[in-house]
Amino acid sequence: MTLRAAALCLAMSTLAFGCVKPINDGNACFQTTECRSNSICAETVYGKFCMRQCSADTVQCDSGESCLRAQEASSDGGADAGADAGADTDAGVGTDAGTDEEVWACLPGSLEIPGFIPRILGQVCDVSLDCELGAICVCIPGATCEGEGKNGPTCQRLCDPTILNQCPQVNNFQPLCTDLGDGRGFCDPTTLPLP
Repeated sequence: MTLRAAALCLAMSTLAFGCVKPINDGNACFQTTECRSNSICAETVYGKFCMRQCSADTVQCDSGESCLRAQEASSDGGADAGADAGADTDAGVGTDAGTDEEVWACLPGSLEIPGFIPRILGQVCDVSLDCELGAICVCIPGATCEGEGKNGPTCQRLCDPTILNQCPQVNNFQPLCTDLGDGRGFCDPTTLPLP
């Protein structure tokens, strides 16, 4: 192959790859450069997916996504029932950034995986990435989140504990936003009166 032919091949392949549309959030990726601007290719418990970055002081992203710490899922499946009221603030996500800097990501609410169905509010989850848009995976007070008879953690609506009356009403009563200790909270169904 001549030098001119090699240069033409290189130019054509660069042009072909340069015209590829950026990958949408929630779709599979290999590296961050494939994702839309302000998104990262995040390593998750299900593979690598594009997710928009957010800042630590953002609770919900512009489109209603939960903004959570992007870290590897914990070895216990994300159900840490510790002093943070059982919060799984671990989204089940890591990054390919290769730095120790804390990264936050907007969870897309759905992933491009055959058969993946986001879990709705109240359904058992392993990590927050399992939950529908705007939800977080937490162990609510009174739930059994480990061992025999496990009935949690479950997907619950994410809320900002500094804002009053943020949770939607249920049967004319409004659940409280239980603080998780990291600037985030969840609409706690255990704060509703018993029927």
